[in-house]
Amino acid sequence: MIPQDLSESSLLSALDGASIVYFDGRLYETALVVAHEAARKNIPILIDAERPREGLDDLLKLADYVVCSAKFPKVSAIMLL
Repeated sequence: MIPQDLSESSLLSALDGASIVYFDGRLYETALVVAHEAARKNIPILIDAERPREGLDDLLKLADYVVCSAKFPKVSAIMLL
């Protein structure tokens, strides 16, 4: 799914009544659209950061909760160097 596939009414409908949103870092462009709206609506955001992915850093900036392996922060730091 790309952001253009997600209409505003579909997005709002999907988030209506949500108590948390979950992202696994895939399809980051669409995830960012949903995450920004969730943040605007004060819906907590959970990210499953199994490994570094394109766009993950942008998602992590919006996250309230992050689940990852103990090695993930070390791997991410090395990749940034």
